[in-house]
Amino acid sequence: SEPPVVVDLLLNGGSAITAQPAVSATVRAQDTGAAASGVAYLFFVEYRLDLDTGTWAPRLETAAWLPHQAVAPNASTHVRPLAPGPGLTYLQVWAADRALNISDAPGSASINYIPPQISVAADEAVIYRFVLAHGETIHVQALPHTGDPDLFLWAPDHATRPPWVSNRSGMVADTLTVVAPVSGAYQLELIGHTASDFALTVEIGTATPSTAVVSGEQPEQTKTIPASPRVALTALPSQYLAVTPPDLQPSFTVHLPAVMR
Repeated sequence: SEPPVVVDLLLNGGSAITAQPAVSATVRAQDTGAAASGVAYLFFVEYRLDLDTGTWAPRLETAAWLPHQAVAPNASTHVRPLAPGPGLTYLQVWAADRALNISDAPGSASINYIPPQISVAADEAVIYRFVLAHGETIHVQALPHTGDPDLFLWAPDHATRPPWVSNRSGMVADTLTVVAPVSGAYQLELIGHTASDFALTVEIGTATPSTAVVSGEQPEQTKTIPASPRVALTALPSQYLAVTPPDLQPSFTVHLPAVMR
């Protein structure tokens, strides 16, 4: 029979940001091929960026296949813990049917994990991505508790547009308020000028908060401004992963003739 298909994966109802180290993952999968046996199991893998190689690496996966117990049409929800550490995270999910056929490709979704406090070493980066429509506003503020973090925001067309920068020196808040000039994914890079602990807030699609200071100052020329993003904005996790089938035996119904004595 044909393998099932993951139609959709939704994290926290479609939110772009979470402050909690776990997310609600709603999976919609279907098994509509010939002799379909029905979707029965799900397998999750979380990917994080490896900034040393610029690639995505699997960091956390389910210990075993989870039951797909649909409470809405073809959909079930599971609470998934996130790997430690802040940053952009991608979750992928595979589906298997009762005949143990596995979906050809996973469903995929991303979310930005922004805990109450973020720590970076000197020259270390934390990466986030936000999908903005043309004309939407993104407001970012990094408030250091120690050290000196800097903000860099790259547009989808960054090859022809310099990044927006807030790199004030010392333990002062760095802020950016940007109206998206084009639609697409924007990459926020928080880089430690020195080892830093800071709180990060990101607001999208709203007017500038009254408490915010709109950054209009010129970047500090005493600091190095990157010529390119730390990671390409088009870098995504691979959809090819050797997924082991569920360690379960498919069930069969055997019809035997009735014996009358």
